[in-house]
Amino acid sequence: MTETEAEMKNILTDDNLFYVLQRAIRKPESIGLSQDETEQFMQVFSKIKRIRDEK
Repeated sequence: MTETEAEMKNILTDDNLFYVLQRAIRKPESIGLSQDETEQFMQVFSKIKRIRDEK
């Protein structure tokens, strides 16, 4: 695993980041996301959640 891959894995498994993302999903309007942006955000969050569940 390269240094960049290791850094990305650390970011994706960071508990603080995951908590903030979960909060943002509950109130997407509070961070100014449009409907399309919210859908894209949900797709990315789902991928991160799957990666976290694999650890």
